[in-house]
Amino acid sequence: MCSNSPLGQVLARDGAGFDSRLVFKTDAYGGSVYTSTLLPSGTTIVSCPFSQAVTPTLARAALAAVASELDSWTDHELLTTYLALHKVESGTGLEHLHQAYVESLPTEADLSTPSYWSDAELSLLEGTNLAPAVVERTMGWRKEFEGVKRKVGGEVAAQLSWNLYLWASTIISSRAFPSSLLHDFEPSPTPTPVLLPGVDTLNHSPHGVKVSWLSDVIKRTVSIVIEEDVAADQQVFNTYGAKSNEELLLGYGFVLPSNRSDTVALKLSIPPTPAPLSSTLASFSPPLTSLRHLVPRSGRLPEELLAQMRLFLATPEERDGLGQGTWEEVLGMGKVGWENEMDVLSALEGMLEAKLAGVVRSPVESGEGDVRDSVRAMVDEYRRGQVDILKAALADQQRRVDETIEKAALEGVDLGFGDEEDEDVEDEE
Repeated sequence: MCSNSPLGQVLARDGAGFDSRLVFKTDAYGGSVYTSTLLPSGTTIVSCPFSQAVTPTLARAALAAVASELDSWTDHELLTTYLALHKVESGTGLEHLHQAYVESLPTEADLSTPSYWSDAELSLLEGTNLAPAVVERTMGWRKEFEGVKRKVGGEVAAQLSWNLYLWASTIISSRAFPSSLLHDFEPSPTPTPVLLPGVDTLNHSPHGVKVSWLSDVIKRTVSIVIEEDVAADQQVFNTYGAKSNEELLLGYGFVLPSNRSDTVALKLSIPPTPAPLSSTLASFSPPLTSLRHLVPRSGRLPEELLAQMRLFLATPEERDGLGQGTWEEVLGMGKVGWENEMDVLSALEGMLEAKLAGVVRSPVESGEGDVRDSVRAMVDEYRRGQVDILKAALADQQRRVDETIEKAALEGVDLGFGDEEDEDVEDEE
């Protein structure tokens, strides 16, 4: 039973822990939590006392035994180093306050995020947004690791390996909760990542489940409460919220079939102009400064994306003629000009077509045994979702072209498409 495990016993000592009907099992998800009998709605599945949370504040205090000037460390450096050093048996001087928790966590062999893939497996991501994201994340962690080794030095640096740091970083990326759940126990002007032993053992449901995260400032616990019955011998799930397969694969190492929360990210670059356009974007209320846009399953192109492109593709004269107001009022459909609108839609078509070509192209063929079937299946599902969204986005782009021509014609503006079609007919004759 979960409650009798070393972690369950540690949590119970502080008045928290697992429901006594829960058991650990190994299945297709890896380590999972099941119930031996019916769990009625309203059951508290698991709770973690504030005192057992792994927080930047706790890690900073514990690491004082092995390093100095810890106020300059980032939250990620603190948590990762603290967690990794629990895997070192001796010689660091760190008190292993969370040993039972660390021993309950997945091992390196259990992790399936792309940071643990072979080169042949990573080649399957070529042409997708995820390929550079994996490189950027892994290189960022590697650079951070080298900096931490310089900071700790000596025996600790000798025992803190890259494999340990990568393992701890992956654990944090896949299991961290926002510190806001701990209220004043972990005060911070902005939420920081924290680990909640026990609470983080439940897997994410592929179908959506009704659960609540409850933070009790009187009992000083964070709990997961189910809001629907769970039948006997069924897995008990948590929900990580709406996440795309790109986010799930990068941070957690799995994907969901036909994920309703799937997206495709489109990122713009601000073109060089005499008057910086970044200040124009920031002047709107709300600001229009984020250059990264997510296209949902429906393929509907984000209005913020279109507004930014209208500004970026406007002529100097068109920019000078822009009025005052919100970005919707100033950079809405046709506000800059109908020819500008067509330029935007033409550029979007090229962007989407290029993105689609990258996703659908055949990935590099791998030798026999170089690619695990589970990895290939995840990449195939991820690519399918990206293709579906990009095709839907191209359909939305064409719909907008037709709408633009119609609206321009109602204002007496002939965008010339009819004349071009007549010329094509004449050429054929």
